Amino acid sequence: MFQLRSDCSFHVIDFISLADHVSPLIRRMLEEAIDLFVQRKIRAVEPTVTYEPSQVIEALLRCNSGQVMGKTVFRITSSDQPLTIHKKQSNSLLKVVIDNTMFPSEVCNQGTILISGGFGGLGLTISRWMIEQRGVKHIALMSRRTLIQLEQPSNPQYDEWLRLKRITKEYNAHVDVVQADVTNFQQVHDLIEEFNKTFCPIRGIIHSAVVAEDRTLNNLTQEHLSLVLPPKVRGA
Repeated sequence: MFQLRSDCSFHVIDFISLADHVSPLIRRMLEEAIDLFVQRKIRAVEPTVTYEPSQVIEALLRCNSGQVMGKTVFRITSSDQPLTIHKKQSNSLLKVVIDNTMFPSEVCNQGTILISGGFGGLGLTISRWMIEQRGVKHIALMSRRTLIQLEQPSNPQYDEWLRLKRITKEYNAHVDVVQADVTNFQQVHDLIEEFNKTFCPIRGIIHSAVVAEDRTLNNLTQEHLSLVLPPKVRGA
């Protein structure tokens, strides 16, 4: 940013997010701005430089130069598509599009997502997120441990497991708990083969298996590396 004068200040305001919380204020501000335009007390910034779609790179380089005055606009006349924005929260100002590229219907409703290291905090949290936010109906939590161990109150993730069970019931989803060692190719292969014989075959894999043995670099040993790398490297 260029050096501002001492009597100037610079503020960034996200009007889209602001409109979600204080829409009456935004409406009033827009009405006042329109009145000022009608009364010709304010006018559009000039000059307006128009670019064709093929000149996108040139236009962006010009804008990035820091020496641009006025407005830079693109002329798009052949498209009849409405203006859209990718945004997690919906709003009333723009049409909202949720990108479901990674979670199409055949994954959410007709397939199973397998999570290695499924008993860990990441596996349980992402399971809940997929059910609540992406409509996933079938998840398989894979771990070397058993369901009995997961159900123990002494388990550090016990509360997260109970929370996931409540969410699963609320959203009419299904979570399988399966035992396998992610570093054992045959065990993982057989597990996937079994799922692929069902009505909900494996359609996605989240590899979150890990051995938590954190150490500083000067304390790393070959023995330590041989312990922590297999779940991530061989498992992948």
